Amino acid sequence: MEAFLSREVARELVRYQLIRCRELAGKTQKEAATKLGTSQAYYAQFENSQGNKRRPDQEKLSILLEFFGAPDRIPILSEVLEIARSSMSGGKYSISNLISDIELYLALEHFATSLDVYEPNVVNGLLQTPEYARATVDYAATINPDFDADTALDLRMQRQLLLERKPSPLKLTMYVEEAVFTRPVGGVDVLHGQLLHLLKRRHNVMIRVIPQATVMRPTGGRPLGLMRFTDQWRVGYAETPISSYYYDAPGTIEQCGTIMGHLHHIALGADESRRLIDRHRQQVGA
Repeated sequence: MEAFLSREVARELVRYQLIRCRELAGKTQKEAATKLGTSQAYYAQFENSQGNKRRPDQEKLSILLEFFGAPDRIPILSEVLEIARSSMSGGKYSISNLISDIELYLALEHFATSLDVYEPNVVNGLLQTPEYARATVDYAATINPDFDADTALDLRMQRQLLLERKPSPLKLTMYVEEAVFTRPVGGVDVLHGQLLHLLKRRHNVMIRVIPQATVMRPTGGRPLGLMRFTDQWRVGYAETPISSYYYDAPGTIEQCGTIMGHLHHIALGADESRRLIDRHRQQVGA
């Protein structure tokens, strides 16, 4: 799947990936700075908030990723870094097949404080059971022969830890079409288990169902997401069958917010949505 992102989104992706790779490697900023032969204060600027424009060059990026035990990320992040270092703001840059949509998305989602998402076809990956997730990734593998279903399944299960992240779990609001609860993804038993899973109460998760009888949709029936971060940065995410787009321009973010507001208006309330899910669970289990 082809992906498009702006220079500003690319800058954040580089920053977030450096932090994540370093943390996963158990390294400190001081150790990373020593490896580069520079001061901790200089290295820390690579991980500072969005307003800071300092980024490593390609050589430093390669040294750091090798040091963090993530050499496989070098070609991916080198391409993103080229976009981040571009002198032209605004437009959208295409990412080649070196980087997959899920890798881009997870880099952002890992640091988001909240996610509002519209799902027209399936349950969001953050709330999928292993069996339901397996059915979706196996199907994706039939469309794309290069798709690694086992790796995708592992990543999807790891993502769900964000809902239990301490001290601040990801806050998730999922707007989902009622029709999703009638599709026996993986079979009737898998769907029944998935609906039971959705009925679990989580203080940081809200599920709002859009009734099947609702006529109009503000998204054109395509998945849409809006992520928020601690520094007030926001990123919109839209998906087509062949491309993904990441937005952070103020006007576009405002439009994403308007669409989410409309979804909030046409969706059932949380309690009514829960009752509707339970009715579908009973029908599936009958």
